[in-house]
Amino acid sequence: MYRKQIIQSLLLTILIISLVGGVALCQIDWMEGKTITIAGVPGGPEAALVGPMYYWRDAWEKETGATLKIAEIPFNELKEKIVMDQMTGTGAYDGFITHFALYGDLIESGYLRDIEDFYGDPRFPQWKKEDVLEPWQWVCQWKGKWYGVPYDQDSQIFWYYEPIFQDPENKKKFKEEYGYELPDPPTTWDQVLDLAKFFNGWDWDNDGEIEYGLAEPFKRGQEGNQYFIALANAFSVMPGPMDRWHNVFYFDPETMEPLINNPGNVRALEYIGELIKYGDPGILEMTTGMLYDSWRNRNAAMCWCWYDITAYAQEEGSLTKGKTAGCVMPGTMEVWDRQNNKWMKLDKPNTSFNQLGGNWHGVISSLSKNPDVVYHFFSYMNVPEREIVNISLPWSSIQPGEKVTWLKPIGIAEMEDFTKGGWDPHDIQETFDAVWQAYTEAPVRLENLRIPGTWEYLDTLDAGIFDYLSGRTDAQTALDQVAREWNEITDRLGRETQIELYQMTIGYPTVGEE
Repeated sequence: MYRKQIIQSLLLTILIISLVGGVALCQIDWMEGKTITIAGVPGGPEAALVGPMYYWRDAWEKETGATLKIAEIPFNELKEKIVMDQMTGTGAYDGFITHFALYGDLIESGYLRDIEDFYGDPRFPQWKKEDVLEPWQWVCQWKGKWYGVPYDQDSQIFWYYEPIFQDPENKKKFKEEYGYELPDPPTTWDQVLDLAKFFNGWDWDNDGEIEYGLAEPFKRGQEGNQYFIALANAFSVMPGPMDRWHNVFYFDPETMEPLINNPGNVRALEYIGELIKYGDPGILEMTTGMLYDSWRNRNAAMCWCWYDITAYAQEEGSLTKGKTAGCVMPGTMEVWDRQNNKWMKLDKPNTSFNQLGGNWHGVISSLSKNPDVVYHFFSYMNVPEREIVNISLPWSSIQPGEKVTWLKPIGIAEMEDFTKGGWDPHDIQETFDAVWQAYTEAPVRLENLRIPGTWEYLDTLDAGIFDYLSGRTDAQTALDQVAREWNEITDRLGRETQIELYQMTIGYPTVGEE
């Protein structure tokens, strides 16, 4: 009897294995021979964002029998190409690695399909929505449905060249000149201004070259608006649970009246105008890529940027590898209280956590004939073990936003996962620690602007910032002009619709919940 039971058990096991194998074979069969085209920003096999698609393509094709074609579209043409493809019904692209700020324009026009029918289906690689940190969950959703598979989650962090901050002689001289200990790290923008003055215009690394206090990219038509917003919200956003007066930056959520020209943001722009006097003289012609080069070459003591700054510092010949420190964006000790129309003094710095940048993720074209194959590839890329690899590739520009990808004990990643990809242990630790500190401790969370017209709103802001920094006008006049243009955009798109979508995208409470 016992022997019979063993035989029956073995036969049952074989049957189960056969069935599982049949499912696996079926999973391959339904994809075999199908071809999908996914578009992303250009650069090739070892480039930001698009690079990991090349990195995993061969393995994915071998596993599934499907074919992946990669189309590269310049960043400033991404929206235009997607819209044109959809409007003409061409369907040249099955999916996109796209910028979260396009959601309002693309989804409201019916150009993307949600992923709700695919998520959790055992045919696909499994990832967990709950692993995505809450602020980044928001950017993948629209009206309660998930449209995006997470890929790259952005946040701006403050960076500084650590050795000169720890040098005893520098500490002594700074205290003699400014009357307080050299801040390591700086916690307020007033401290940053003092540090920029202190480190500007002398050879603090003894390489025979003059260095600067700051490097920051404010070239027109690039991403100057992102760098401004990352700093300005400390001056203009009241901390506290979100309501009409707290934790909102862009618009009054009840009226869509622009907040961009309030006294807090005007002071922030004036502050940047003062700060860049102690920076690289090429700041107004500097792009983000030029900032990365400047940082690798150790030309400046400080900057604020995405965590790409530490990734690119890992390149061969970098003078800052293993020596870059990061921290939450500095704050202010005074913030504009627009409810009471006055400046409010604070007991501790008004720091913020932001998700500025692309927050890139995979989305599916509504014209795709193989949406399930597209979802399979995006999910394949996003399972934790591959996401950790993507982050570990310094050239990838993939940044963490899923708790599971953090270093232990927060996530499951080991230091070795990153050092074998070329990271210096100090730099990857600083990167993870700075982002986690901002996420868990900052009293303000900057909301994401992703309603229809977002790129227009941000481009007009970029123009206003440049007009002031280049000396064409004063800060108040520049931001008043931005506010007028924002109102024109809002009225053209429909104010009531924009109010509804703005409230929805920022999680604004209803009247009964306030």
